Amino acid sequence: MSKTLDENGIEYLHGRAVEVYEGKIIGAFEMETEDAVSLTDGDAVTFILTVRTGIPKFSNIRKSGQLKCQNQFAVEAVKVVDPDKAKFMYDQLDEFVPGISNPVTVKKIEDTLGFNPESLEV
Repeated sequence: MSKTLDENGIEYLHGRAVEVYEGKIIGAFEMETEDAVSLTDGDAVTFILTVRTGIPKFSNIRKSGQLKCQNQFAVEAVKVVDPDKAKFMYDQLDEFVPGISNPVTVKKIEDTLGFNPESLEV
């Protein structure tokens, strides 16, 4: 299916602009035993996920009347990321994820103040 995009990169379907996008991961995936047994209710878990795109589904949002595109993704491969590595990764990306990363990263402080705060002696 080819997409119709205007000069501003806005997608159209039957002359209507798509205003809302969402993704939906479909299908189950196997987990390593050591990863699965370590999980408890409410844990924040980071995955590296490889998916294959499927046919998007378009629908109207009743309340707003907006056109929504839901992209379907089928799981190809999954790897659980060690919590320390996940924290490091999100900190490097300067992304805050509750329960995983810090809201203010060392890199951000270093960029703002000009020095690494971890180098200070207490």
